[in-house]
Amino acid sequence: MQTKTGFHRLDDNLLVQARDKALKLNLDPAFIKMLDKEIAMRSLDQSNELVTSYKTK
Repeated sequence: MQTKTGFHRLDDNLLVQARDKALKLNLDPAFIKMLDKEIAMRSLDQSNELVTSYKTK
């Protein structure tokens, strides 16, 4: 599950790079929070996929 921010088009590495650059440039904290939320959601999704694949073996 991904957030509805349009960040789904970015791969994981590019998303993290965008967050790092946003922090360096002191961009809007709300924007950085959206990036953080997307990264967290992807991490949760990946964790759930690992658990599901382990259980099905």
